[in-house]
Amino acid sequence: MAWYTNDVNRDPEGGTDPARRRFPLYAQILLGMGLGLVVGPLLGTKALVLGTLGKIVVQLIKGAATPLLFFAIVHAVLTTQIRGRAALRLLFFATLNACIALAIGLGISNFFTPGRSLSKFSAAASTASASYANKKIDLVATLEGFVPSNFVTPFAENLVLTIVILALLFGFGLRRARREQKESGGQAFQAVEDAVATLFRVLEVVLGWVIRLVPFAVFGVVAKAVGEHGYAPLKGLAVYVSAWAACFCTCS
Repeated sequence: MAWYTNDVNRDPEGGTDPARRRFPLYAQILLGMGLGLVVGPLLGTKALVLGTLGKIVVQLIKGAATPLLFFAIVHAVLTTQIRGRAALRLLFFATLNACIALAIGLGISNFFTPGRSLSKFSAAASTASASYANKKIDLVATLEGFVPSNFVTPFAENLVLTIVILALLFGFGLRRARREQKESGGQAFQAVEDAVATLFRVLEVVLGWVIRLVPFAVFGVVAKAVGEHGYAPLKGLAVYVSAWAACFCTCS
C-alpha cells in the first residue's frame, strides 16, 4: 500500500531512489544509533537537548499517521468489493489472527518482562508501572471508550480504534450514498471519492518525508540516553530487542 511499508528504498513521490537503495533506511538507522553511542558520552548531560529530535519526529509521525489511517480505511472500503460470506470469512480470520498475535505478544512479554530492565532509568516508566500494577480492566467501560462522542477528539488524542470505527462508518456511508446516487443518475459522489484518494496519497507522501527523519531521531534519543545514563540502558534495550525478535520469529 504505502511506499514505506512495501519498499523503504522507494521515493515518496514514486519510483526508486538509487541512493536510498545503496544506503537503505535500516542502514541509516544503524548509523544514527552508532553515532549516538559515540556522541552521547562525549557530550554528557549536554546531549539531553538531542532527545528533542526524537520527540519532534514522533510527534510528526503521529500527526501524519492518524489521518493516514483514517483515509486508508475509507479508501479501502470504497474500492474493495467483498460481499456476503467472503466478508464474514475475512473478518473471522482477521480477528483470529489478531487474537493469536495478541496472545503470543502477551506471553512473550510476561516471560521477558522487558519493562523492568528500563524502569529504573525512567521515573515516568516507574510511575506508570506502579499505577497499572493493581489496575483492573473494566470491559464495559473499555468498549464504551471506543465509541466516539465527536469527530475531533479521536484525532486530537490519537485514539486508533476509535478512528477505525469512524473510518468504517464513513466509508460504508459513502458506499451507500454512491449506490443511491448511481440509481438516481447522480455523480456528486465521484468528487468525494477523488478527494479521499488524493488526501490518502498526500498523507502517504508526507509520512514518507517524515520517515526519512527517523535516523536523526534515533541518533538524538540514543545520544541523550547514553549521555545521561551511560551504556547501562543498553542492557535493558537488549531485553526489548530479544522480546521483539522472539515475537517476530514466532509469528513469521
